[in-house]
Amino acid sequence: MKVALIVHQDNVFPELQLWWHGNEVWGTLDNFIGMIIVFRLSELIHDYSDKIDVIFTSYEEIDLGGAKRIAKNLDKDVLPIVVDVANVKGDWDCALENIYKFSNKEIKDMKEMIESHLNLKCNTRKYTGKPDDEDDSWAFIKEKRKVLTYTIPVRGELHTTDCNITLNGIEKATQGLKWLLSYFLTEESKTGR
Repeated sequence: MKVALIVHQDNVFPELQLWWHGNEVWGTLDNFIGMIIVFRLSELIHDYSDKIDVIFTSYEEIDLGGAKRIAKNLDKDVLPIVVDVANVKGDWDCALENIYKFSNKEIKDMKEMIESHLNLKCNTRKYTGKPDDEDDSWAFIKEKRKVLTYTIPVRGELHTTDCNITLNGIEKATQGLKWLLSYFLTEESKTGR
């Protein structure tokens, strides 16, 4: 299976504001942290360059314009996985959200793979259509495409500079995305798909 990581590079401010202090990164993390985590997987992406594409989009914070263009033109045999951030509500390390056109078994298998290999807490939530849940995956859902969002938890006010994530949180989210990709890339996971 071929996968495309869809990562929006825009944020709500005209310029990026970040600072790294001790064990935390603070600033406009939506969606800079998503980009960092994808870049941290560059070796895996290189090793599977025939199976993983990375597409950076713009206008997620406005009208999903970048994702809309990609959703209309991305080959139908490529699975889009949106990478984004969300405020932490509860205790979790990563989440699979806006899950669309996946079976309950697939969702359970993805969650178990991440949790059992990494000892992480991974939330799951199917697509609901609630406006608060909107992200780039909605552009693919509108095109009736199988899609999910890999969500990285951050703390604080999402669209302000008072938003943060620990270095450990970055590591956990990186490893979670790595295992999610391996779910789609390994031979054993392709059985029955």
